[in-house]
Amino acid sequence: MLYIHIPFCKSRCIYCNFFSTTLLRKRKEYVGALLQQFPKKQYSTIYIGGGTPSMLDADDLGRLLTECRKHITDGEFTMECNPDDITEDLAALLHDCGVNRVSLGIQTFSNDRLKLINRRHSAEKAREAIALIRAHNINNVSIDLMFGFPGETLEDWQYDISEAIRLSPSHISAYCLSIEEDTALDRMLQAGKLPPLPSETTLESMYYTLCSALKEVGYEHYEISNFALPGYHSRHNSGYWQDKSYDAIGAGAHGYDKEERRRYWNICDVEEYIARTHAGESVVEDSEDIDAITHYNDLITTALRTSRGLSSAYIKNSCTPPLYDYFMKTTRRLADTHLVEIFSEDGETRVRLSPSKLFVSDDILSEFVYVK
Repeated sequence: MLYIHIPFCKSRCIYCNFFSTTLLRKRKEYVGALLQQFPKKQYSTIYIGGGTPSMLDADDLGRLLTECRKHITDGEFTMECNPDDITEDLAALLHDCGVNRVSLGIQTFSNDRLKLINRRHSAEKAREAIALIRAHNINNVSIDLMFGFPGETLEDWQYDISEAIRLSPSHISAYCLSIEEDTALDRMLQAGKLPPLPSETTLESMYYTLCSALKEVGYEHYEISNFALPGYHSRHNSGYWQDKSYDAIGAGAHGYDKEERRRYWNICDVEEYIARTHAGESVVEDSEDIDAITHYNDLITTALRTSRGLSSAYIKNSCTPPLYDYFMKTTRRLADTHLVEIFSEDGETRVRLSPSKLFVSDDILSEFVYVK
């Protein structure tokens, strides 16, 4: 697995706290640095995220995609795109360079809400982007949706769900709007410049309305926030939840070495990233060795988010006896109150969150977390 971070954005969404920059004049140099950093190995999945990868110039993007194609064989090759960037030429370039999965940051089909969060595409452009991508034989299209906007009602959200279903993407990721500290959205809410956020009761209704509607038309709810038509689960993201290693290149990108039990992250500065690469210096800002307790907690907060949950045998074989005992004790306690389910799959005993409790998943997962 390889993750490539493209931090460039034409403008910033008011809710975003990911590393991004509007320093567009550095795009060509940045791609050159990525190519210099590119690992000399093969991958089962490559994911290009951002930022806005589709903001790259066609020549620069072509160079990057061509290099990626050399390092992936019959795997899942995903690129995130802004719907406003999808043109005939870009769709053709993606297909010709081997991209077989496109993730579109649609967020909502309401032009008013798109304007509120400073997205530069319209609802109609989102629909056109999906059609263009499919016209160029890329049939694995994922869309991001968001609910919980200031002033949003359940009826507003039902419209977004119905529009998504009508377009029938292969994959849907849906997230409740998160108010991150010191974002533009946070400051606007604090200043009283926006309508109030939906109540917790409304947010819960929104979530389960989504789950029910997508299940009814054949989507598999395979992770708390992710839904897919059969055969279209995200292989790359599933790797994160299954405790697989992944490499990462690009400013602000994070990687994980399972064998070494080590996590690392790159510097969050495009110009410094480029300069260090040219100088042959490390672009890693810092790293941490993952001890037994941290590894256990990472497993809990990722694998238990999925519909397959976590194998008790995997915990027993990969964690220390005290951590395994803690996991099993917590499992039995939470199963008694129907917060988790114990089930059998392929001869394995597995644990997962009860479907009716997914909206309060963070509270349940915290019960499993082992505090040092």
